[in-house]
Amino acid sequence: MSTVYGYLYLAEDGAEDGAERDMLLSFPVPEENLFADRDRKGENGRREYRRMVDLLCPGDTVIVMSLESLGGTYGERLTQWELITKEKWADIVVLGQPQLDTRPSAEALDGNSAAILVLEALKREEQKRKDAFRTIQGEGIAAARERGVRFGRPRKPVPDHFRNVKEEWERKEINSRDAAKKLGVSQQTFLRWAHEKETDAGQRPE
Repeated sequence: MSTVYGYLYLAEDGAEDGAERDMLLSFPVPEENLFADRDRKGENGRREYRRMVDLLCPGDTVIVMSLESLGGTYGERLTQWELITKEKWADIVVLGQPQLDTRPSAEALDGNSAAILVLEALKREEQKRKDAFRTIQGEGIAAARERGVRFGRPRKPVPDHFRNVKEEWERKEINSRDAAKKLGVSQQTFLRWAHEKETDAGQRPE
């Protein structure tokens, strides 16, 4: 026999939305099957949610007010949606979005269509978030570089005798591989130094 569970994420300031609780109970969700959390973070975050998920069996139904109840980020919501519907083989009903009802008997959409709809929506939102983050990150890196901030491993300092070795190479007395050996660096590093202007009294190239 299938079981109906309800889950609420309560405001962190301690306020409880009684209207949302009443809507879940009137679905109906048996009061003993109603789970609620205030904290999403830390070791004990979403403890009641995890308890509920552990109880789920194939054919059970989880009732939530919104997708936000499943997690704080789009990635978390997607993960939890797939956990409930694909690993636990349970259904989800989102009261705030009637079309998101995976029960086979749902009138708005059949269960499979609702699942496809929400997964595609969440994936799009998650991709938008990632793209926005990359844009902000790229702008931050560009601004830092303009301020002279260097990223990656520190550059190897140019040895004091680099100029002499470079002049030998320019006179074709040695090749670039031999020049690199004399300086104790890779051939690529020597060639990069050789084609850059020296600054800071020969300590490092620009």
